[in-house]
Amino acid sequence: MLLKSVFTHMLPADVTTYTSEISRVLKKGGRAVVTYFLLNAESRRFVDQNLDVHGLKFEYGGDPLCHVADPEHPERVVAHDEQRIRDGYGQVGCTLQEIAFGNWCGRPSLLGHQDLIIAIKE
Repeated sequence: MLLKSVFTHMLPADVTTYTSEISRVLKKGGRAVVTYFLLNAESRRFVDQNLDVHGLKFEYGGDPLCHVADPEHPERVVAHDEQRIRDGYGQVGCTLQEIAFGNWCGRPSLLGHQDLIIAIKE
């Protein structure tokens, strides 16, 4: 299953729902390749320095684990806390096989723009 540039436009409640659906439809051992904008210590430093190309500096609804570029149109571009995303996959019976980070926040990366997660159904 591939979801490219889907979760980069979803708010936290929708991410939770879709993550659950990913787990529901995958067979045991099945993989999902999903892109995000992930907030972690490194990406937050770049965002704080205004190096991210989207300007993801606004907390969504007072949630420090979700940032948006445009508070009036929050689903235009959304970044999610990496640990929250990790925990969410674990809660629905998936293991994260790999996370690769993109260059959206200003970090050097050969991957490309978005961060990439590979999740496996346990």
